[in-house]
Amino acid sequence: MVGKKIREMRKIKGFSINELAQKSQVSKSYISSIERGIQRNPSFNVLNRISEALDLPLGDFIVMEQQTSIQEEKVDQTWLSLLNDAVENGLTKEEFIKFTDLMYSQKHDRIKKDSAIRHFPVK
Repeated sequence: MVGKKIREMRKIKGFSINELAQKSQVSKSYISSIERGIQRNPSFNVLNRISEALDLPLGDFIVMEQQTSIQEEKVDQTWLSLLNDAVENGLTKEEFIKFTDLMYSQKHDRIKKDSAIRHFPVK
């Protein structure tokens, strides 16, 4: 979860919740609810302000969230090995994010097309 990563990075930077709230202009109660997993879907704007206050690229939170999802879904070792090989061969975070966005888009387009075919079959 992104909340765990925010808490981890906040502590590494030595910030209290109050300090992060002041720096990010996000309420301390909202930051706390994100960190505790109560608020699981903070807006892009909120994540951006928090990432700037922590002096981290917003993409790091996205990658951290993807990595957390991978661990939570218990992806088998083959997937992790493929990802490690790609990174070792120069794949950047930005390229990985673009790739996953492209795959999501293609999958979404395929689902829409399949749905349209089922509703309006070609004769």
